[in-house]
Amino acid sequence: MKKIKLLLAISVVAGTLSAQNPKVNNAFNYLRKGNLSKAKDAIDEASEHQDTKDAAKTWFYKGNIYLAISASADPEVNGLDTAALEKSYEYYQKSITIDKEISNDMLNISNPFDGIKMVANIWFIKGRKYFDEKNFYRAYYCYNKSYEYTNPKDDNAAYMAAICGINYDNTRDMKKDTISLAKETKSYLVGLTNRGFKDEFIYSTLANLYMTDKDTTKAVSVANKAEKQFPDSSNTLLLKLSVYYWAGKTADANVLRETIKGKYTKNPLVFFNMGNILEKTNFEESEKAFLMAIDLNPTYFDAIFNLGALYFNKYVDIKKNASNIKDDAEYTKAIEKSKEYITKARPYVEKCYAMNAQDYNTLFMLKLIYANSNELEKVKEMDALLLKIKK
Repeated sequence: MKKIKLLLAISVVAGTLSAQNPKVNNAFNYLRKGNLSKAKDAIDEASEHQDTKDAAKTWFYKGNIYLAISASADPEVNGLDTAALEKSYEYYQKSITIDKEISNDMLNISNPFDGIKMVANIWFIKGRKYFDEKNFYRAYYCYNKSYEYTNPKDDNAAYMAAICGINYDNTRDMKKDTISLAKETKSYLVGLTNRGFKDEFIYSTLANLYMTDKDTTKAVSVANKAEKQFPDSSNTLLLKLSVYYWAGKTADANVLRETIKGKYTKNPLVFFNMGNILEKTNFEESEKAFLMAIDLNPTYFDAIFNLGALYFNKYVDIKKNASNIKDDAEYTKAIEKSKEYITKARPYVEKCYAMNAQDYNTLFMLKLIYANSNELEKVKEMDALLLKIKK
C-alpha cells in the first residue's frame, strides 16, 4: 500500500512538471517564430511558477525574449515592456547564477554571456544616437549602462561616458539643471588614465578638473602620467607646463618652457598656446611667445588678437593699481606707463579688424581702446557695428 501511495505522489509531481515545462518550451518556440507577445506571456508565467522559477533555462529564455522586445522595430512590441532592455540583463545574470553552462545552439543568442554582450552593445548604439542629437545626459546614461554591463570593462564606453559628462556639464543651464555629472566623469577619467588609455584629451581634462578642485598633487601626477604616455606630443608638454606654473613649480616650469621652445622652433601654434599659458603668470614670456607665433605666421589672427588683449589688460591692471597711489608724482608716472600698453595694443587689434571686420570680440576690444583714448566718434562707429552683428 505504501508503495502505491509513493507512486501516486511521484505521478502528481510529474504531472505538475509536465504542465509547466511546456510553458518554457512554448516560450522558446514563440521566440523562434517571432511571436514575442505570446513568448512573453508564457515565460512570465513559467518564471513565477514554483516548479520552473529556479531553472536556468527559464531565465535565459526570458532574457532572450525581453532583449528581442527591446530591439523590435514594432512600437506595439516595444510597448510590451518599456524597460525590457534593462530587465533582459537582469534575467541573463540570474540564469548565470543558477547555471553558468546554460546554452541552446538553436537560438541566435546561444548563451547568456553573449546576451549580456548584446545588451551592452545596444546601450552603446543608443548612446551614439543621443550623442549625435547632442542629448548628452541621455547619451551618458546609455554609455554608462554599456560600461556597467561589459566584463571585462569596455574603455570605449567609459571614454564616451566621460565625453558626454563633460559636454553635459559644459552646456547645462545652471539655473534649471540641478544634476551635475562632474563626480562620475572624474571617476571615468581616473580609470582611463590608470589603465593608460591612449587619448591626450582625457589627461588634460582630468588635470584641469584637479586644478579646479585645487588638488595640486593629483594635477601634477596626471600631467606626469600624460608625458609618459605621449612623450613626443607638444600638447602634453604644454599641459605639463600649465600645471607646473599653476602648482607653483616655477623652476621646473621654466626649464620645461625652454625645452619646448627649443624643440618646436617652427611651430606657431605651440608658441600661441604657450603665450596663453603664461599670460597670467609671466607677462614678458607670454609677450615673447605671442610675438614668436606672429613672426612665424604674420596672419595668425588669434595670436595677433591675444597679444593686443595682453597689452590692453596690462594697461587696465596698471591703471587700476594707480588708483591706490597717493603720491601725485608716482600716480602720474603709473598713468603714463599704462598708456604705453594701450598704445601697444591698438595696432594689433586694428590689424585684426582689418582681417575680419565682423569679429565681435575685435570690435568690442577696439571700442574699449577708443573709449579709453577719448575717441568718441570711433566708439560710436564700433557700437553701430556691434549692433549690426547682434541683429
